[in-house]
Amino acid sequence: MNLLSIFPILCTSLNLNNGDSGRRRTTRTDENIAAIRALLEENPHVSARRNPIDISSSNFNRITKFELRWHPYKMHVRHQLLLNDLPRRIQFAEWFVERCRRCPNFLENLIVGDEAAFAMNRKVCTHNVRQYAPTGHPPEFNFKGNVSREKLHIWAATCGNGVILRPYFFDGNVTGIAYLRMLDEFFYRKWLCSF
Repeated sequence: MNLLSIFPILCTSLNLNNGDSGRRRTTRTDENIAAIRALLEENPHVSARRNPIDISSSNFNRITKFELRWHPYKMHVRHQLLLNDLPRRIQFAEWFVERCRRCPNFLENLIVGDEAAFAMNRKVCTHNVRQYAPTGHPPEFNFKGNVSREKLHIWAATCGNGVILRPYFFDGNVTGIAYLRMLDEFFYRKWLCSF
């Protein structure tokens, strides 16, 4: 019998080198797996690129994913929704739909603005914050950053007709008074009065 006649009968092929085939593992050893497990239990915020075990980030990620079954969860900062927020959101949505119905060019004249804060000392950037935890069990993030770090606050807006308003740079922290001053001096006097 030749191989071509055996294969259709058994519908499989046998690997006689089972267990010895492939490249030998040099990094995913029991010692490294135990070291990474201990490291993550001590500090779940450790960086895969700058790990103290001195193995490559790809091997670090392979060990955490396949051997430990842990995942690097990313922190997402969101506003907390409260119980009394739902009626106000529904009321705003109803007002918005009614306004669009009554005034057909409302969306063309609508101006949407937002502000953002950029840290100047690069100490805390939530984009780079990861916390390892078992897969399927995301952690409760408790990340302490330097609250008094220097920031740059910027506000910008866009109009429904495609005009982008130039950004406004706040001096210091954004407070209610600073925001109202920006709306009055920058937004209303420089932009709305020019339309």
